[in-house]
Amino acid sequence: MAKIVLALVLSLLLVVVIRSEAQADPSAPVADQWGQAAASAKGAAESMAASATGAAEDAKDAASSWTDWFTGRLKGLGFTDSDGNNDGPAAAPKAA
Repeated sequence: MAKIVLALVLSLLLVVVIRSEAQADPSAPVADQWGQAAASAKGAAESMAASATGAAEDAKDAASSWTDWFTGRLKGLGFTDSDGNNDGPAAAPKAA
């Protein structure tokens, strides 16, 4: 996931730099143009990081809800007891 985000940020930076060079004012200093491009890239990277963090939280919540659902199904089928132990009818026999 991190490699994909890094590739997207670098490609976005490349697009911003090319676009700023194509629309650049010839009288403006190159350092100012690079500073503007860097500021744009930083803003894009921060917004992508925020969306990646949100996606990770959503995935974590979804995984948690699926785990709860599956645990409930196992309890309903009698594979686990209410304490979460595998003492149900399909559990392996306990050693004496």
